[in-house]
Amino acid sequence: SSATIDNPAYRHVRADLSDPMVLCGESLFDEVFGTIPSSFNKLVLINNAGLLDTAYVGDIDPLKFTKLITCNVTAPGLLCNTFMQRFKECKGLKMVANISSGAANKNYDGWAGYCSSKAALDRFSTVMQEEQVIRKTGIKVYSIYPGIVETGMQAHIRGGTVDNFSTISKFKDMHEAGELYTADTSAEKILYILGSPMDH
Repeated sequence: SSATIDNPAYRHVRADLSDPMVLCGESLFDEVFGTIPSSFNKLVLINNAGLLDTAYVGDIDPLKFTKLITCNVTAPGLLCNTFMQRFKECKGLKMVANISSGAANKNYDGWAGYCSSKAALDRFSTVMQEEQVIRKTGIKVYSIYPGIVETGMQAHIRGGTVDNFSTISKFKDMHEAGELYTADTSAEKILYILGSPMDH
């Protein structure tokens, strides 16, 4: 939160990335990108917002599903789009890191929305990177799997039931065994990748 970050360059922007109307206006993108100077050494966009809801197909709540897809796919896509529009001609190293999940490549019952949204984000990232190669922009685009991280989302998963998520015991066991990544460890992994782009 803004209260825990003490840096003169930090500016907190609060927005609901699961709301399509927020993403359809210009005000959000002006808030996020508007104060960034056109001259910089390095500029990185990290898309880390995500939602998860556990429900079998046939039991999916339409509003929750819409919010999930909007937050996990539409929001990072439009933030990438605006990033390109505003900074593609600027000099300096430019990078995009879309935070994905191993669920993009695995089938978890009850997670049809989440798994498919992360798979979509992966494909968006690879296509965007291919476009940078074709246009020779030098912009690097990554889809990063941070590992299973102890967050509020994990607490939500463990609070579910086996009838709509048959592998819930796996996540509970990992938590009890202390096998989940901390947020700091995951952040260090992301920063390592972004700090050595020529190696990845």
